[in-house]
Amino acid sequence: MAKKASKEIAAVLKPYNAEIKRHMSALSEDFQGRVKVVAEQFGGLNGKIDRLQDTVDSHAEMFGKIQHTIDAHTEMFGKIQHTIDAHTEMIGILMVDVSTIKANVEFLKGGLKKKVDYDEFLALERRLSLVEARMHK
Repeated sequence: MAKKASKEIAAVLKPYNAEIKRHMSALSEDFQGRVKVVAEQFGGLNGKIDRLQDTVDSHAEMFGKIQHTIDAHTEMFGKIQHTIDAHTEMIGILMVDVSTIKANVEFLKGGLKKKVDYDEFLALERRLSLVEARMHK
C-alpha cells in the first residue's frame, strides 16, 4: 500500500516538479548568498581581530621596553641615592671639621691680640733703654 500511495503522490506532484526544482534552486541560491555574506563578514572580523592582536602585541613589546627602562632608572636612582647619602655623611664630617677650625682660629686670634708685634717691641725696647739710661745718671 505504501508503494501505491507513493506512486499516487508522485503522479500528483509530477506537474509541479519543475516548479519545485526551480523554487528549491532559488532557495539554494538565496541561502548560498546569505552564507557568502556571513563568510565575508567573518573574514572581515578575522582581519580586524588580527590587526587588534598585532596592536596588542606591539603595545606589549613597548611596555616590556618601558618596564626595562623603568627598572634601569630605578637602579640608577638607587646608586644616586647611595652617592647622595655618602656626600651627606661627608658634609656632616666637613661641618664638624670647619667648626673645629673656626674655634681654633678664634682661639689664635684671641692669643694674638695679647701679643705685641715686632715694631711695637722695638719701640718699647728703645723706651726702656732710655728709661734705664736716665735712671743711671
